[in-house]
Amino acid sequence: MKQLSEITKKTKKLVIGLMSGTSADGMDAALVEITDFGPDTKVRQIAFASLPYREEERREILRLAEGKAGGSADLCRFNFWLGQKSLDACRAVCEQAGVGPEEIDLVGSHGQTLYHIPVPEEYLGHSFASTLQLGEASVIAEGLGCPVVGVFRVRDMAAG
Repeated sequence: MKQLSEITKKTKKLVIGLMSGTSADGMDAALVEITDFGPDTKVRQIAFASLPYREEERREILRLAEGKAGGSADLCRFNFWLGQKSLDACRAVCEQAGVGPEEIDLVGSHGQTLYHIPVPEEYLGHSFASTLQLGEASVIAEGLGCPVVGVFRVRDMAAG
C-alpha cells in the first residue's frame, strides 16, 4: 500500500475521483494529474469513464434511498457492492488512459447518498442533521493499493 508520506513528496500525482449521483444512473470516474500544491496547483483531466448501472442495480439503489425498506443486511451488502463498482470504474478509467492501476496515487470517492437529512431533527434526546453515504473505500484501496478518501458529505454534516 502506498504511504501518504511518499505521495506528498511527488510533484505529479495521478488521482481518480469517483461519483455516483442521486440519479443512480451509473458510476463516473475521472483520472486527473495534479501538479504542485497551494496556489500553484494545476489539475489536468486525463480520462473519464462512466459505467452505467443495470436496471436492477438502479432499482435497488432507489429502493434503499427511499428510507422505507432495507435493513442492516441490505445496507451491508450494498456498501461492499458499491465499493466493487467503484473499483471497476477506477480500472476502466485507467484502461482508457493507458495507465496501470498501480500508478494511481490516490482516489477520492463520494459514495452513494442513500439518505440525507440536512435540517437538524430530534433523535434519542439529541438534535442533529445527518446523512448516509455508502460505497466501501477499503474495497477500492485493497484493489488499487493506494489510499482512498471517501464519503465527504459526512464530514461536512459533522462540521455543520
